Amino acid sequence: MKSKNSLTVLKNIFEKSADTFLLVVNHKGVVVYANKLFLDRLKLTPEENYLANLINDFNDLINPIEIEKLKLVLKTKKRIVFETFVENKNYKFIVTPHFNSENKMEFISLVGSLFQNEEESVVELKSTISSQNKKNSDLLELIEKLSLQNIELTKSNDSLNEELTNKDKFFSILSHDLRGQMGNMINSSDLLVESFDKLDDTDKKSIIEILNKTIRKNYVLLDNLLLWASFERGKINLNFENVNFREIINNALKSLMNEVLKKKIVVINSVEKDITASSDLKFLELILKNIISNAIKFSYSKGKVEISNVIIDNQFSEIVITDYGIGMNDSTLNDLFKIDNIHSNYGTEKETGNGMGLLVANRIIEEMEGKLTIISELNKGTIVRISYQRS
Repeated sequence: MKSKNSLTVLKNIFEKSADTFLLVVNHKGVVVYANKLFLDRLKLTPEENYLANLINDFNDLINPIEIEKLKLVLKTKKRIVFETFVENKNYKFIVTPHFNSENKMEFISLVGSLFQNEEESVVELKSTISSQNKKNSDLLELIEKLSLQNIELTKSNDSLNEELTNKDKFFSILSHDLRGQMGNMINSSDLLVESFDKLDDTDKKSIIEILNKTIRKNYVLLDNLLLWASFERGKINLNFENVNFREIINNALKSLMNEVLKKKIVVINSVEKDITASSDLKFLELILKNIISNAIKFSYSKGKVEISNVIIDNQFSEIVITDYGIGMNDSTLNDLFKIDNIHSNYGTEKETGNGMGLLVANRIIEEMEGKLTIISELNKGTIVRISYQRS
């Protein structure tokens, strides 16, 4: 496509765009065209004669990063993609040189779109990643606010200093995990968007599967963290009712069937049919799902997970989940419920995690006046006991 046609296409696409910047400069850096959004930013009107040098005449209005990247494209004549903030919003810019039929550079286009609108791929991948990035961004803002609140509290009450320091560590660890996962999502989606036509269907599917897996992991992390925070703030109301443990366990197992089949795990649910308790159905199922998921994660391929019940007396019973996997040493076991020592542990097939699920499960059990006990031995497996009051 010749350069004039390229400019016409760009104008037609972005002339009235409300969220995408378009700026065109010639090979000397002189402004050739700007859409309405960029005109507002440069404080120009459509009637004004541009003929101003972007690099020299708009330093007070343009981000230095954009100037730096423009200079680099003028020098290298190669396309550049970068991210920067414009009016407190994160934009992704693509700076592209355009050449004429004699392969001489005639102009450069700067196209900047809101970062959230750039993620996704085929089908619904675009909206999913965009939504996830928004949630992740909200979560990081929550983490920052809570950390600042903790710092202020330490100044007024020295007795809370240790607890607040531990929480800061906790949020820092989770924030680091989340940023890492967001980076993976961005890189994968960038590859998909920029090389879509060059990739075969197998490569595309592989990238989409990675994105889907990362999105799901981040969603679980976000859900668990917000749930834990709600319990900490006393914002959760438990709805107690008479529930059947065997049915809840079967429901949890259905949602974990892909993991069970993938590792060829034998799961034995020998909980008696009439074992009931007064509990919150939704949260009890979440607890059992988290704990059984861990048992599967740390079990070896073709291993076994056993779920049973023990009646202690007329008032109390226990649900016991046993696996024969990699187990834990004493140090790891002692740190399980310490938020300042929360860390990821790989499963037997390199499954990742962050320890948040177990922390949430323990917090919910405490609210329901139950008790979570874990016994484990390295290379021999783990036994998790949930004690509760019978209905």
